[in-house]
Amino acid sequence: MILIVGAGISGITLARHLLNHNVQFRIFDQSLAERPQGFGLTIREATIPKLLELVGIDEIHFRKAVAVDRNHGSYSSFLTNLVTGEHYGAGAYSSGYSKDFRSNRERLRKMIQGDVKVEFGFKLVNFEMHRTGVTAEFANGIKVEGTLLVAADGVHSFIRRTVLPKAIPHDWPAVFFNGSYRMSLQDFERTLQPSMGDSTVQIGLGDNLLAGIMLYDVDRKSGIVELSWGYSRRKRGENDALFAPYAGRHDKTIAPPQLWQELADLPHPLVEPFRSVFVIPDINTNSVIHHQLVSLLILREDLSEVLEKHKVVFAGDSVHDWTNHAGTSANTAIIDAITLGEIIVEGGNVESYYERRHPTWQKAYDHNAEDFEALHRPQEEWDRLFRVQRMAQQEQNVRERL
Repeated sequence: MILIVGAGISGITLARHLLNHNVQFRIFDQSLAERPQGFGLTIREATIPKLLELVGIDEIHFRKAVAVDRNHGSYSSFLTNLVTGEHYGAGAYSSGYSKDFRSNRERLRKMIQGDVKVEFGFKLVNFEMHRTGVTAEFANGIKVEGTLLVAADGVHSFIRRTVLPKAIPHDWPAVFFNGSYRMSLQDFERTLQPSMGDSTVQIGLGDNLLAGIMLYDVDRKSGIVELSWGYSRRKRGENDALFAPYAGRHDKTIAPPQLWQELADLPHPLVEPFRSVFVIPDINTNSVIHHQLVSLLILREDLSEVLEKHKVVFAGDSVHDWTNHAGTSANTAIIDAITLGEIIVEGGNVESYYERRHPTWQKAYDHNAEDFEALHRPQEEWDRLFRVQRMAQQEQNVRERL
């Protein structure tokens, strides 16, 4: 019996894989009921075939079921100057579109979960290894025995804090907010779609900051479009009112009043579609998520020791760099879960899971902060990049005419 603690994206994905292969498991979550899953999620090109095999459908039907626009979910990889509207080709410059796609997080979770039964209201308070496996004890007094305990309990993992108390996530010097916004399909087609086109994401750049608009549900039957806006930047000094340290354990659903003032102070006039969304006080009437951006890497030797001594294995945000940056964390968690599931199904040595996954976690740890800083650079650096891009495009146009 595999015991999975945490019904986030990694826990649910592992449970579905085990269910598909008739491996006994139980999955627990401390929430009293299923919680809202947030907004959209970028599914990386490399993750798509793994998910298709997991849920057993083809890509066309998968996209129609989970894509934010209930169709293709594609998005532009261009970055847009918030004031001038100039484009910088950050990704597939020739087409401007990425092969990744945007999914609705709620519908994706339901698709992955399928017939998996989550046992809610189970808060883990203790676990002990014994000769045949591990016993998990919950706050409701119930004890459950299993052969392996999977820590899929997120960035604030109780299991990690218990067996690896010195493995504390480190703060990034950065600020990141997401909020929701709802409008009619008619208003969307009139104000936002002319500038967004077929893209479900539009990213705007400024001086050391990014602003984003991401569709997460386009329901043509009801005539409602739901989208999220994002705002991120580098930390400003030691007393930044918008900085959320890991140790602070703040209420993620409350935005400091300084946020609204800062958004109101963005350069004006903004270009569309940002002009129609970043309107104060309109956007501060809906839900907001104040993210903690942290960095975490646990030495493989320590993970191996915990596996041997406690029959505990980690997956998802409980064990690696948690950035919530462009879907990096969620895609890594999905591949974690599928990889671990494959090894369990095959009856392999669970230690080989760390052999396969730890190099990826190491790479993310080494580069994610650099990627964030590269996207949140001074305006003068962006202007220089724009000039280089224009010159390169002009030279290419000349060569094509010759």
